[in-house]
Amino acid sequence: MARGWTKFKKADVLKAIQGSGGIKMEICKRLNCDRGTLDRYIARFADIAQAIEREVEDVGDIVEAKIITGIREGNTTLMIFYAKTKLKHRGYVERQEIESTQPIIVRIDEDDAKG
Repeated sequence: MARGWTKFKKADVLKAIQGSGGIKMEICKRLNCDRGTLDRYIARFADIAQAIEREVEDVGDIVEAKIITGIREGNTTLMIFYAKTKLKHRGYVERQEIESTQPIIVRIDEDDAKG
């Protein structure tokens, strides 16, 4: 493996990722490197990319837990947000209705009608 571009041990990068929320700017700050360097580590080492993904998922879990707490406390805005994002399968979807005074013409070619 060519080590010309490597500055850090993988363990150092993995440690910098811990608690970063997966935010690349924060990881770079901890490592004192630029984003390109971090991106090369991510591209080269699958476990570094996975560690960042885990950090993002962990933050997502925290956010979801706070949303659920807010819902239990009666926060109507959070209830609506949750319904629109998590309960689409139950019909909680915003739809735009467009009114038109112009006639809509639908043409079906014979090939389309045959299926």
